[in-house]
Amino acid sequence: MVSALNKRAKVPSRRELLSRMRAVKTALMLDAEFVAITTDGWTSRNNESYMSLTVAYIDYEWKLHHLSLDCAKHTGTTTGEDLAALVAGMIERHDLTGRVIACVTDCEPSMIKAGRLLEVDGGTISHIGCSNHRMESTTSSVFNGRSLGALGLARTLVGRYKKSSQMAARLVQLCGILQMEPLSVMQDVETRWWSTWAMVVRLLYLMKAIKLHESMDEVHPLLSDTDWEVLRLIEPILRPFMKAQKDLEGAQYVTGSMTIGKMAELREGLEAAITDLKAVAQQGLKETTQKAMEAVRPDAEALMADFTNRWGDGSNILEYREGKRRQPQGFKRKQVYATALDPRAKHLYGIQQREHAGVWRAVASAAVDIALGKHAGDKAPASAEKPASDPVQTQPAPLGGGQGASKRPRMSAFEAAAAAHAADAGDSNAGDSADGKREQLVAIVEMEVSAFKAAPGIRVRDMQKTNTGDKKVFNNPLDWWRKKQLEYPLLAALARRVLAIPSSQAQSERMFSTAGLTVTPTRSRLLDENVELLVYLRNVWGVVDEWKKSATRKKKMSSVSML
Repeated sequence: MVSALNKRAKVPSRRELLSRMRAVKTALMLDAEFVAITTDGWTSRNNESYMSLTVAYIDYEWKLHHLSLDCAKHTGTTTGEDLAALVAGMIERHDLTGRVIACVTDCEPSMIKAGRLLEVDGGTISHIGCSNHRMESTTSSVFNGRSLGALGLARTLVGRYKKSSQMAARLVQLCGILQMEPLSVMQDVETRWWSTWAMVVRLLYLMKAIKLHESMDEVHPLLSDTDWEVLRLIEPILRPFMKAQKDLEGAQYVTGSMTIGKMAELREGLEAAITDLKAVAQQGLKETTQKAMEAVRPDAEALMADFTNRWGDGSNILEYREGKRRQPQGFKRKQVYATALDPRAKHLYGIQQREHAGVWRAVASAAVDIALGKHAGDKAPASAEKPASDPVQTQPAPLGGGQGASKRPRMSAFEAAAAAHAADAGDSNAGDSADGKREQLVAIVEMEVSAFKAAPGIRVRDMQKTNTGDKKVFNNPLDWWRKKQLEYPLLAALARRVLAIPSSQAQSERMFSTAGLTVTPTRSRLLDENVELLVYLRNVWGVVDEWKKSATRKKKMSSVSML
């Protein structure tokens, strides 16, 4: 077909496309000194299992990149050991060994165990549970009794309109009579984040049309007035979780540093919701509302207890624990470092005041460790290239002015004493050079931390004019760091690593959405390498175009790359 349209065109073979793809992968990763990865499992329509590998990194121009590197078929079991071996193999295949600083996965016990094994074997890797998965686990497990029953009936009601085209058309007709926008019901999907909230909101919007349909057409009502009231009370409790999940699943901006602040917002919102439920319950209310509040209040309190158990209350912020079924409790240190080094969050909102000093000490220590590692790495090649010393002479040097005498000038007694003292001082300080370097770096980092804390930060969001009107958008902390990196070079080296860590594994979820469009029933027998090629091309095409226009791959800031 292509040859018929253009006889001079040469269509590359699949092997050539694969080799080009791998060359592009290698070229794109040149700017990535350290990366954060996300990984997840997916089963195709042909009942074949795949594992994804996506990377996030910040280049030398302080731009955030997300790349979908791999979509490998998994033929083994789903035990933690097998999953860890598969992910480690993908890391090695893409030449990322020793460069991965964090691995973000969901919170299934097998994935958590795999992450723990990667932490042990990978050295620099920290396993981080997906924040959105942790929030979804909270909201899906605490509703009981009347609340759970109301949600179950709501799902049945949605199914009624999803299964019958006549009922769906009738609902649209009644929306027109009531002068409402003719929206359809939304299905609650267990594996889709915040879909329960979306279902409840849509049903509450369509409540008048649904009740009119039930009364006019004599359709048996599934939800009683009390059940509708329960849904009305549940919606504002679930809404903050939806907003947090939407904010933390973004790929175009830094998300990992917002996790602690978002969890603090959620905690305060839940406390306010429980207070409102208790206060309103004391007033004179209709019987249906009173029953609904009595049903929802214990669930809201259980939600608060479970949330605090998973995320903490802002104290002991540097302590990470695991609960039942290996579920994460608290935050990993690299998440805390990212929060502290984000100019939007360096006031440490969500962390108790008495913890602040400890957080900054931990940040300073991590920055010193990175600088020492860089210093040791820079020093090693120099020592390797140092010429070998002259062999020790076995024959004594002849005395006097004969032909074999040394030609070095004779030193005076004063010069000889000074040389001997210098040699002794060098020998005595040889073992203390590392400690001396650390002390020097500690002093520098402490000054940087003090200056960074005193420097003005930036807002989390600002209004931006768009084609559809004014819109609140997140400010980019990487723009701030690009301008300030020379003022805080040691902190910048740490920030460029930890700010790349995503809060959620949403990038892997997006990758599997692409894979689902690739491995269709009519293309279910694609070879592994072809699946990898097609998924990669779908995800990385825009990145390659941007990369070609960028000068990052040609020039790097030498002052920054030295850190």
